[in-house]
Amino acid sequence: MTLLSDGTKTIAATRTSTRAWIPVGCLIFATGALVLTSLEPRELSAASKSMLGPDFDSDGLADSMEMILGTSLDSDDTDGDGYDDIEEIARASDPLDPKSVPNTNPLSVGIYAYAEAGYFNLHAAVYVRDGDFDQLDFELGVVLKDKKFPVSQAVYSSSTRIFFYQGVRRGQDRLVILEMPIPDDVVTKVGSFGLYSLVRDRDEGSAPREPAIAVTAFTEINGFPMEVIPAPRVLNKGGGIVYRPLTGEGAVPSSSSTGQICWQGISAVGTSGASILFEVDSASCEDFDSFCGGSECSASVGKVIGLPDPGTLLGG
Repeated sequence: MTLLSDGTKTIAATRTSTRAWIPVGCLIFATGALVLTSLEPRELSAASKSMLGPDFDSDGLADSMEMILGTSLDSDDTDGDGYDDIEEIARASDPLDPKSVPNTNPLSVGIYAYAEAGYFNLHAAVYVRDGDFDQLDFELGVVLKDKKFPVSQAVYSSSTRIFFYQGVRRGQDRLVILEMPIPDDVVTKVGSFGLYSLVRDRDEGSAPREPAIAVTAFTEINGFPMEVIPAPRVLNKGGGIVYRPLTGEGAVPSSSSTGQICWQGISAVGTSGASILFEVDSASCEDFDSFCGGSECSASVGKVIGLPDPGTLLGG
């Protein structure tokens, strides 16, 4: 990969593979949001290590992230459905399920994270049909105790890195990947919280594209950071949520067993501020490449949890 920076937040990248990184892009820090705007492509030839971390299959997902997701480290299309793993994440489909294919929205965004080397590495992958990313607002926010807190761009602007990637099925489509490292002690101190990423046209004009939002939630179990995500289809549970560790390898809580993941069946029971409230109806450790504490998982039945409400976040 080649990376360019002229000191004014302009970053360009290319990659020498069949899935070429697109050397276009500028990150402008405007009041209240990041504004994405385009530059003319430049021809780049030198190669260097990806700033996204080691990426053996060059699919835009760091190896550390692939270990957490369960995607292949040596194939850019794990489920063989014709879409790269990173594009599936950006377009709200499951990279592990060949029956799950990307949505058709002109704008889409996915959010994911992993913990490594003392940092909570947050990534947002934005899909833009036809590569028309001029004047897109990007907003990052936190949902804490059911309240929405947009994060000031000044908090993360100095460390945010941006990459551009070409769509697979349509060569003119673009994926914009933003990487935002956060010290992991911040996550540990906050405890349970939600995150959202939102993209929308800055100038709505006569035909604005529908805004896109992605939400996720994080918590900690026995000192281990976990992401709360929809249950993967491969579990055959028909819905619910699971708790996925933010590290792909390493220590496991003494009360947990490897090769399993905590699954919870949930039902919506109301709303509170920027959260939807769910009651845990059932819970069990299911076979999956993760770990699960049986007694802790089953003890969650009857508890009410709050998860970020996309509709409220879009509207407010």
